Amino acid sequence: MEWIKRLSLLFFVSLMVACAATPPAADHTQHITPTTYTQDSWHTMIPATCTHFFDGCNKCTRAAGAEVAACTRMACMEYKKPECLDVAAQSSGGEQFRCVGDKRFTVYRSTYSSGGQQQTLGQGEIMLVDAQSQRATLLKRVPTGSGERYEGEQDLIFWSKGPDAMVLQKNEPLYRDCSRI
Repeated sequence: MEWIKRLSLLFFVSLMVACAATPPAADHTQHITPTTYTQDSWHTMIPATCTHFFDGCNKCTRAAGAEVAACTRMACMEYKKPECLDVAAQSSGGEQFRCVGDKRFTVYRSTYSSGGQQQTLGQGEIMLVDAQSQRATLLKRVPTGSGERYEGEQDLIFWSKGPDAMVLQKNEPLYRDCSRI
């Protein structure tokens, strides 16, 4: 019986040594390096037709197709992703709003034009054009106790009272403390 105990102990010790000597498994996780933006990133990321844009640090203006732009002169330690700030649709009669963080959107109440096409809005309908995402969303008026409230796709809500407004998405503030400009 003693030899069985010794044999078992020897087997256990050799198993422990073998496990300790096995190299760790290869790391197959994908390491994603963050995108780095520079002061020149906008040259390849902003379309030539965009006349107002954020270069990752400053707000800039240029003539359509121009290679140079006039920009504010803020110093940035780290550049963010450049983005076009042009509103995709230009239409008369839109009410423009500015919110905290210089976020902007426009509300159209009777007609909305984009890409050479015009859409007549029905009674109780508005088109909200988000200047940040360049997305236009049709909203319909719903009853509310005070002010005006419109709801639409993606759980988007526009709520206004006089010159003040806010935009919610999924009942969370998307744009807050907005004023008509």
